[in-house]
Order: sequence, then C-alpha cells, then structure tokens
Amino acid sequence: MVIGRLPIGLGLILASALGCGRVEQRVVDEEDTTTSGGAAHGGRGGSTSVGGAFGGLGMGAVASTAGMGGIVEPGCGGAPNPLPLQALSNWEYARSVEWVVDITTSEPFPPAMLYGYPFSYGLELYDSNVGVLYDLAETYGSVAQSSLRAPCAEGDMTPECARAIVAALVQRAFRRERADDVERYLALFNLGATDGGWDGGIELVTEGVLLSPAFLFKWFPGEPTATATARLTALELASRLAYFVTGRPPSQDLLAAADRDDLLTDAKLEAATRYLLDGGFSSQARQFYSQWLGLHQLDNLAGPELPDETLKSVRQQTEDFINEVIASDRAWPRVLIGEPEKLDSAGGISGLLTARSTLIRWNNPTQRGKFVRERLLCMPVPAPPPGVPTLPPEVGPGQTRRDVWMEHRANPACAACHSLMDPIGYGLENFDELGLYRTTDNGQPVDASGELVSAGDADGPFVGFKELQQRLANSRTVSECQAATWLGFGLQRRVEATDECFAREAYAAFANSDFDIGELVVSVVLSKQFRTRDRYMGGRSEAVPPPPELPLTAVGKAARRKALLDFVVAETQWFASVVSLEDRPLVDQYLSGLRTQQAKLGNIP
Repeated sequence: MVIGRLPIGLGLILASALGCGRVEQRVVDEEDTTTSGGAAHGGRGGSTSVGGAFGGLGMGAVASTAGMGGIVEPGCGGAPNPLPLQALSNWEYARSVEWVVDITTSEPFPPAMLYGYPFSYGLELYDSNVGVLYDLAETYGSVAQSSLRAPCAEGDMTPECARAIVAALVQRAFRRERADDVERYLALFNLGATDGGWDGGIELVTEGVLLSPAFLFKWFPGEPTATATARLTALELASRLAYFVTGRPPSQDLLAAADRDDLLTDAKLEAATRYLLDGGFSSQARQFYSQWLGLHQLDNLAGPELPDETLKSVRQQTEDFINEVIASDRAWPRVLIGEPEKLDSAGGISGLLTARSTLIRWNNPTQRGKFVRERLLCMPVPAPPPGVPTLPPEVGPGQTRRDVWMEHRANPACAACHSLMDPIGYGLENFDELGLYRTTDNGQPVDASGELVSAGDADGPFVGFKELQQRLANSRTVSECQAATWLGFGLQRRVEATDECFAREAYAAFANSDFDIGELVVSVVLSKQFRTRDRYMGGRSEAVPPPPELPLTAVGKAARRKALLDFVVAETQWFASVVSLEDRPLVDQYLSGLRTQQAKLGNIP
C-alpha cells in the first residue's frame, strides 16, 4: 500500500484507519496547529503536512533528470490561490526591527508561541503575545534615538529634520512611501516631543510604528479586478519577494524599483530576485533549514547529558554548514548529505541528515524515520489513534534499541504505520540518542540495515547511513519534495493538490539547474502563484486611515502610553474595517490584545 502517492486526504484517512502505535519520545511532539488561532489565520490550522508540501504530488509526467538535456514544463493555468492576512513571523519580526531601527535583536518569542509547523509563517496574537510586542516597542523606542537621528546634522533640530526622520522610519517599517503615513506619524512625533524633546518624539513615534498594523501584518490584497485572479501590486510584490528571499523588509532600492513598476516584468523581477540571492539569502536559507529540521525544539532536550552549551554548539555547527553551502554552490545534494567521499570509517558526519543536531532532535528510529518520510519524501504519517498503549522505550539486559523497536512490527496496532518509519530509522542506528557515533549498542554490535518502503523511487534495502544517504540523494521523489517544500515556504501556506502544476514547474527548474536551491527560489518567485492571488473581497492597500485624534500634550509616561495606545487602537480599528471578512478575525485578535494593554493602564473600566 503506497499511502504517500495518494492524495493527502485519502492517504491520511487510510493510514488512520490502519492505526499507529504510540512510543514515548524525548522530544515534545509537533505543535498542535488545530487549536487557538488556526481558524483565524485563513484555515491553516489542522494540517500536519510539511511546510505546505503534500503526499502524492503525482509528478510522473515530469521526465527523469538522468542524462537529460533539460525538463520543459508548459505554463500552468488557473488554480485556487488563497493569500490570507498574516502577522510577521517570529524571525521576520526580529529581522524587521533590525532593518527599521538598526538595532540588533533576537527572536523575541519562545518556540511554543509559533504555529505553522514546521515553518512559522506568522505570530499568534494572543493577549500575552501582544503584551510582549508592546513591551518590546517601548524597549526599542527607548534606544532608537541615536540610530534614527541620522538624517539630521548635530544640533539641526528643525521641523524639516523631524519630517525627514519620520519619513525614513515609516518607509522602512511600512514597506511603502506615502505622504499620509508621514503626516500621521509626524503628529505622534510632535506629541512625544512636547514633554520629552526630540528624544521623546523619536521614542514615541518608534513605538507607534512598531505596533502599527502596517508594520506587523503582511497584507497583499492585490489590484482591483473583476476576474477570479488578482495581480499583486508592485509594492506588494516587493514586500513578498524581500520577506521570502531575505526574511526582512524590502530595501530602498527595491521599493524604488516597485515605484517604477519594474517588478511587474519577468526580466526585472528575476534580476531583483538574483540580486537578493547574492545579498541576503544565506540567513534566510539558514532559517528555513533550521525550522525544517525542527532545531528550535532542541531546547526541550537540555539535561545533564545535553547541556545548553552543547545544544547551542551543535545547532551553530549546522547553521555554519548551511552558510557554507549557500555561499558556494547552493547545491541541494550537498545540503542533504555533504560530501560522502570525505566520510571516514570512524563515522565522520556530513550533511543535514547526519548532522548531530538532526540526530539529537530526531533521536530514535521512529522519529528519524518520520523525519525522512515527512520532510524528505513529503509523505505524511498520521498521529496514532487514541487508546493505543505506549510501548516502553527501556532497553533490557543484552538488548539493543533495535530489539525493543522491533516490537512495533510485532504489534498489529503499530505495524501498519511503523513499518513505514522504523526501517528507515534503523539505518541511523550507528548514532545514539545523543547523536554520537557508535559501533555497539548495550554491548551488542549495531545492526544498521534498513529499508525504504512505499517511498517512490527511493524504495529498497540499504545498510548503514551512507547507503541511506545515497539512496535519498539520488531519489527524484526527494528532490520533488524539496521543490514543493520551498514552493510552500514561498507562498506561506500549505501546497494543495491544485498547485501540482506549479510544483512541477518548480521541480523542473530545480532539476535543470543541477538542484541549485537559488534557481528553485527564482522559479517560485516567477510562478503565477507567487505573483497573484484569488480576488480579494476587501479594501485595497492604497486605502488611507483617517487623521489621528491626539491630545495637544502628553506629560508624563502614563499620559504618553495612553496616547500611544489610543493612536494604535484607532488605526487598528480602521484596518479591521478595511480587510476582508476572512482576514478580520486576526485583526480583531490583535485589537483585543491592545485593549488588554489599555485595561492594564486603567483606561478602560
């Protein structure tokens, strides 16, 4: 039975009917995306597929890459292409703050606050998280004066200089250049300056910008249209491109190109993408693969055998390796398995599959097999049904870990699904749960023979991690999955069966470039799905908020906080009235968090 080559829904139904056994893990399982804000974020909750990739891509129409002169894919026709409103992700928020106020910062939220496993496409805007955002805005505002004074010479504190400061700030933060933005936030600057002078003005306007929905949300309603598909505006495309390739807002040069509508042509959009690939892609690729590997969950494993310093070190080694590959040839096979000819008989490790960080995060045969099947083959394995007993992971005297894990195959409630995972993980049994190489397990020789079952062209037996690496690196199924995963990452949503043609296009470009990840990114950007969306049933990005109603003065910290929150709440209320009904729950959630902050200040009875 080949679950992975069926449409994802049918595959999951069949696998769930078969049942999967449970096994205790040292890692907290993937976050449950069916709870909390999933429904409020465009129906993204409830999916366990890999970053938008899906089982059963059905790419049989794509010719084999072996010895080919090139794959040619016809243009793809219309397909559903939702683009729901999203908040900045944890990573994007940190990168955006650095870009906007020139302050080096770290990702502010712990992994438990992320959703969209394995990729975080947007922050959950719970009241507690909005409280963190509010506190961070105050912190960054209090230290932003020196970096934001740059447009003004020392002692040049004129209205023209204030306007220049505000104009530069809102352009970077809101990813656009509009006079109405400058006027609204200049009023906020002037209010802060009435009590705190220029530093007070810079502080208050920075706080307002970092709490503004224009900064926090990625909103791409597209151009007005009477058809089912809307083209993104040039400015929207600039933001989408910059966040996809670099994880940060567009540069001034990219915004200028958007103002000239340059990004609406294939040639200039491709040129802009290649420019970003050369200038800021390495950090984004590092973030992509860190999330894809689940490395944020390493913190859950800290303990006497794995102190924090070790976990930080192995993660840094992995990220350094990604940087090295991206800076050289950006070759997917090297990312996956490194350079196998350099692996020595003592168990030298190369590539992400055998990186110590990966082997710690996925630390037993089931987990490692699940990683390969879901992340490398795009063949989802359903969660075990309720009521299936947990098998003890303890290894008895004279037993190897493999001996214990073989109980899955003997238990009818477990065998159906574990036969798809465990035999893959056995190939990595030369590495213990600490990711260290070994030749014996509990005094017995390690048996690292395994098999890929129902895995497309990767099917077959192997012995040890080197043969497993080669089988996966030579598999078109694996390369198709990687192409679909990057497509989903670029679209920031789950890739559906209706996107199959676009996934084939991405794979063709990937294969024709000898699996250059950069060329795969270019293909995603040039795809129709990236440059368009389903027609938006709400307002447009050109809509202008009403002028703010601000007091004449705000003396003291409490008064400035009240004025700031009133300003941001009014702007967010206006934004909620402009977005579509489908997008409104997310804005309302943010608005609720802001009102909670107001209540804490005693402004609401």
